[in-house]
Amino acid sequence: MGVQANLDQIFEKALTQGKTIYKNKEALELKWTPPRLIGRDRELEALGQHVSRMIDTQRNISILGTIGCGKTVCVKYVLPRFEKKAQAFGKKVKTIYISCHDVPSTSDILAYILNRLKKPDERKIPNRGWYQAMYVEKLESYAERFDAVIICLDEVDIPVERGYDGVIRTIVETPNTSLVTISNKPNWYEKLDPRIESRLQLRELHFDSYDVPALYSILEDRARIAFKDGIIKFPPGGGQHEGLFNIAKICYDVAGDARSAIELLRASGELLEQGYDTDITPKLIEKARKEVEVAGFVKQIGGLALHQKFLLYAICELAKLAKPTSGKMYVPLSKALQLYKSIAAKKGKEILTDRRLRTYLDQFEMYGFIERKTISEGGRKGRPTYIKPLFDVKKCLEALEES
Repeated sequence: MGVQANLDQIFEKALTQGKTIYKNKEALELKWTPPRLIGRDRELEALGQHVSRMIDTQRNISILGTIGCGKTVCVKYVLPRFEKKAQAFGKKVKTIYISCHDVPSTSDILAYILNRLKKPDERKIPNRGWYQAMYVEKLESYAERFDAVIICLDEVDIPVERGYDGVIRTIVETPNTSLVTISNKPNWYEKLDPRIESRLQLRELHFDSYDVPALYSILEDRARIAFKDGIIKFPPGGGQHEGLFNIAKICYDVAGDARSAIELLRASGELLEQGYDTDITPKLIEKARKEVEVAGFVKQIGGLALHQKFLLYAICELAKLAKPTSGKMYVPLSKALQLYKSIAAKKGKEILTDRRLRTYLDQFEMYGFIERKTISEGGRKGRPTYIKPLFDVKKCLEALEES
């Protein structure tokens, strides 16, 4: 009954009108586009200049910058406005934003584009079962209906690294169609087929990281939109809120990352709603940071296959006991594989081959979980491979146990 009564209290608190601390909680979500963008006037103007010329000629732009520097939000701010303004002047413009993280393959991307371009009464385009030429022919046919089609591929490095760069060639070779790419990897296009790279003729637009004042202004703007008046206790006379400034400073010290700052503000708001404190204080921020870190691990690890979790758990357990090698903490690969097999056997699961496990290690390295290093130890010891975890081992273990 205790758990059930507690659930009832949680539901009643959420459903009782007037009790929430929010007036627009959506403003604390990363996907939300604010009515005004802060600290990006130069980039907005430059992007607007490039996009405005796409109605007369094909033009391809590569937007580059670190994670959380405003690349995506600026594109989502500019493209719909250009489409709407062009329509007011009698021009048929269609802008399409695609996150390659969610739509990674060539056929997925092309089907998504075509379904955004088709007329309402035309049948839906499948993302499987068509030859590549069928997608290309249909895209050319649909694009002819418009004065300009502008397609943004966010995290464009994902399909390129997987060898699906044909979608880029298809887009740039389609009449009336321009491409906007977004990536935090400045040399992503070097992995393209040279013929595709030469056709792109990319113009680059670089975004710098936010400074502390810009991060603070972003947080203040979102806080005033998201929370009811008086929840965040801003000092009278327009002074800075100490808690928001601390969040801005923390995230600037990491990488000038607005995403991390917004996520930390969101987590702080949830603690406020739970009654943990009466304002955003250093104590509340520290608790919010820990919850964000653990939640991030849980989210990443939750998507792993069962045997990937076993292998990662083995690496974590060995990392707790590892001795420094060349000044860093490394786990012997052979011991990690051995411990994985022991864990799988205890769980009553079939033990995977070393070859399959090495594929998992390749994926861990791609995710940024680990790095591998071969160390020459001389004599008969040869050149064994070691694994270095690139995460907080304790937090990873907690996340694995929660998942």
